[in-house]
Amino acid sequence: MSFRVTVNGVSSVALPYYVSATAAAAILPSSTPEGRGKIVVTYNGQTSAPAEIQVVAAAFGILTLNGNGTGMAAAFDSNYQYLSFTNAANPGDTVAIWGSGLGSAAGDESRFPFPQENLNTPIQVLVAGRSAEVTYHGRSAYPGLDQINFVVPQGVNGCYVGLVVNTGALLSNFATIPIALTSRTCSDPAFGLSGPEISRMFAAGSMNVGSISIGKTLTQSGTGTQIQTDEVRATFRRFMALQFTSASGLVQQASPGSCVVWFSRLGTATPQIMGQPLDAGPTINITTPGGAVKQMTKTTGPGGGGGGYSASAGGAPGSPGYQPPFIPDAGGTFRFDNGSGGLDVGAFTASAEVGSSFQWTNMGQVGPNVDIGQVLNIELSGGDPASYVVITGTATQPTPVLSTAFSCTFSGAAQGRFTIPSDVLSSLVPMKPVAPGVAAAGTLSISAYRPAATYTAPGMYAVLIQSYTTISKNLSFYNPALNFVPACAPLNWELGVEQHDSNYRVAPGGASGAFRSGQAADIMFSGFGFNKTGGALTFNHNAGIATDGTRLLLADRNNNRVLIWNRLPTANTPPDLVLGQPDFNSNDSGAGRNQLNWPMSVRTDGQRLVVADTYNDRILIWNRFPTANATPADIQIKITWPWGVWTDGRRLGATCTTFGYALIWNSFPTRDDQPADIRLDAGGNFGTLRTITSN
Repeated sequence: MSFRVTVNGVSSVALPYYVSATAAAAILPSSTPEGRGKIVVTYNGQTSAPAEIQVVAAAFGILTLNGNGTGMAAAFDSNYQYLSFTNAANPGDTVAIWGSGLGSAAGDESRFPFPQENLNTPIQVLVAGRSAEVTYHGRSAYPGLDQINFVVPQGVNGCYVGLVVNTGALLSNFATIPIALTSRTCSDPAFGLSGPEISRMFAAGSMNVGSISIGKTLTQSGTGTQIQTDEVRATFRRFMALQFTSASGLVQQASPGSCVVWFSRLGTATPQIMGQPLDAGPTINITTPGGAVKQMTKTTGPGGGGGGYSASAGGAPGSPGYQPPFIPDAGGTFRFDNGSGGLDVGAFTASAEVGSSFQWTNMGQVGPNVDIGQVLNIELSGGDPASYVVITGTATQPTPVLSTAFSCTFSGAAQGRFTIPSDVLSSLVPMKPVAPGVAAAGTLSISAYRPAATYTAPGMYAVLIQSYTTISKNLSFYNPALNFVPACAPLNWELGVEQHDSNYRVAPGGASGAFRSGQAADIMFSGFGFNKTGGALTFNHNAGIATDGTRLLLADRNNNRVLIWNRLPTANTPPDLVLGQPDFNSNDSGAGRNQLNWPMSVRTDGQRLVVADTYNDRILIWNRFPTANATPADIQIKITWPWGVWTDGRRLGATCTTFGYALIWNSFPTRDDQPADIRLDAGGNFGTLRTITSN
């Protein structure tokens, strides 16, 4: 494989650094001029189409432990040991970080060792927003790999301290490093675990941790009124100790005094810690300060099925499913229990104190457009004295889809002025400004969190509980230099309208007026009709197939149905029955027991029938073979994203694709949400499990 780069008419060959099945990297020669250019790749005699690149003097990228440019930096102490929660840096220590992009250097980039010398590149290393003394910045002994040595500033500590490098006009990605004031073990209020507890976790290699968050969010509507939404979420999972280095904690927060920025493409989420799910029982009970009892229901399934539970209320009054909020303005004490416990987590009780609401006093002066080249000042009052402040923002570019988010954590209550630095805001993808009164796609949220409280439960190392109050509004993070035209702003443009003959039928109804929310379209192109299949023998992404030697079953996935032939067909004959739909022409999805949503797999032993109803996160079981269309299932078992199912009539197996494990019931389930007897997970080392079978 070879790489050729042409910039400003100068062509050069980039030196291959590594090649894998899905990616390739090369060292750009230091002699390459700055400017826009092209790169082509040749492999096995075939040359790719040119791709555009832009070469600048310097643009550093920090190497992180997860290899994705997020989370903890791959940083060394002076003894060339990786920094970690149990080997944290102290203020005054010299730390080395690695990456690429410090600019051109003199030397033969094809030879090792590469000469090491300080480069003339302007550089600033910011640790929790404080400028650190840089003692070296240049090539390491390895060609293409840059090294920066800096001294940790005084007065900085935490497990997720923000780190960013400025090389003049361009900022690097944001990473984190662990810093402790005295010992070598860090701690954080949001983490909920003390230094000794973190040390024991890393010594054990893994531990079971539960997390419960309860809070309310006040969102400013388009009419200026505030809408309250209350939410409680819980997860119970087994974590490997090293997983905590890949993202900013269980609650995605930087250490106090720090900010972090995340990037994601094509709708992917910000980095999160995903452990092996554990089962804490069918529900988690919540007792409000007034004595009312609510229940968190499983967002996933039994036998571990994701380890998630949630409950919510509030929103816009009069909206479908509206329930009044259950968190009062004054806050109060909420109590939690899981009854008799579950498969992995024993019975426990815990409580959380939700603080009183605060006021965002300059909310009306912030937005609808925020200049990302300036600092952003937020003024708050009336905050809970026991809380600390987290300010987050999101900005999204629609084409190509690129999302950015920042999070800044501040010590102290929600009172006074809080400033988001311009280096954080300028790292966001710029959005188009909006005209007054027009809804913006970006968000800015101010949250007051109480430090996490720690409880114990049978089978768990700790259950961490945290409460919050959030005020949020929509706005646009924009760059005035890009000269975007505000959406819906008055334009001095002329619009020409011409009439052309058409064979399309005219849509019924009036030709003028505003659209209605949820208004149905009038014409459908390239289809059989709205929510129509086209008939019994028109399949749409058919998936699983099964037979008992007499019947034939087919999971017609995108038509949300299972087709049944009572006799194995000997020609292109239509099926006799359909499950999930009332007839062979409709394909509406649904969550009722007589409905399906993306069925991926089907199995039968000749008596019972089992379907993986994937989008509904469940397995459906018919105890007797159906004899009529849309026969409802007798049993449903919730499991996250089931893909494959198998049964021999005595036992049942299923795959959980999202979390990479298989579930086995040693005896065929006889009730809803019956827990599995065995969970196969290979210690978390399975990939994306699909099918399951047995002889």
